[in-house]
This record gives sequence, structure tokens and C-alpha cells, in this order.
Amino acid sequence: MPHSPTVLSSRRPDRRVRRSDVPTEALELALSAAAALNDVQAIVLADADGWLMAGSDKGPDLAGWAAAAPFLAAAGSDLSPSDMPEGVAVYSLEVGEETLHVGAVGGSLTGRGQALTACGQAVQRILA
Repeated sequence: MPHSPTVLSSRRPDRRVRRSDVPTEALELALSAAAALNDVQAIVLADADGWLMAGSDKGPDLAGWAAAAPFLAAAGSDLSPSDMPEGVAVYSLEVGEETLHVGAVGGSLTGRGQALTACGQAVQRILA
């Protein structure tokens, strides 16, 4: 007679393995997870002035990418996706009365898009 597993709970297991109640740490965990899951080199969260608020745990010059994010977002509204620097994507979002920018570097176009979507949702949830 085969052994069947015992169901201890009908709740779905939590998809987040690592979590934090500290907003900055939670943002860094979310950005790092999105980067790893979508095979993106680095993800940054920047404020409207380009200050680094959070970043994935790996990546080149996160503060430099954060500083460029508002400019890339502004230029992106005037550029077609093919004119954006290769391997870069930036997404702007409103959180309260503040404009924030999530930038992804490296990986595929699809991976960057999925990472930015996941990060936008995480930022809204964490900073709400």
C-alpha cells in the first residue's frame, strides 16, 4: 500500500521564502527575487531625484543606475523601445504623491518586462 502524504493545511504555501517587515529590506528582497527569477542582471528602485532606495543584491553600480533611472524614464516617453539603450528598461509608478522608477538591466526583453511588472506590484504592496 503506497504512502500518501498527510495534508496539514489547505492553505497555499507562501511563494516568498525570505521576507521582512522592514520596508527597505523587504524591497531589496523583492527586487533580488525578481532579478533572479527573470534572469535580469540588476534591478533598482529610485526616487524622482535618482536616489537609490533599494536594489537587487547583485549588479553593476546600482547607485549609478538609480541616478540614470529618472532620465531614462523621461527619455523613454519620447523614444520607441528600440531606441532605448540595449538591455535597459525603466518603469515609473506613483506611490502616494511620489513618483518612483524601477529600472532593470540585462537579461531578455521579456525577462526585464516581467521583472518590472513584479517589482512594481511589490513596491506598491510594500510601500502602501
